[in-house]
Amino acid sequence: MLFDGDLLTFSEAARILPAVNGRHVHASAVWRWARKGVGGVKLDGRKLGGRFLTTKVALDDFAKRLAEAEPTRRPGHSPGRPRKTKATDRTAEIEAANQALQEQGL
Repeated sequence: MLFDGDLLTFSEAARILPAVNGRHVHASAVWRWARKGVGGVKLDGRKLGGRFLTTKVALDDFAKRLAEAEPTRRPGHSPGRPRKTKATDRTAEIEAANQALQEQGL
């Protein structure tokens, strides 16, 4: 599918994508999408002649597959990043862990 359409470097791909919350997508984000993916969905991209390339068709397909894979995902929410907990929540977690260790004799 990579050769379906005009080839774009990852930097060019980042420039044509719309800004989100006033911030433009960086080329390194496009690289991560191709190498690691987002929620199990990867951008189709290849290294050719020392440059990483993708296409508008691949970007469109990536966006569609992301939307299908995560229909309830909120903008700006990253499910892979742990939420910050309150100090009281953290203290309760520590106490529960200590209790479990004591019960096991550790």
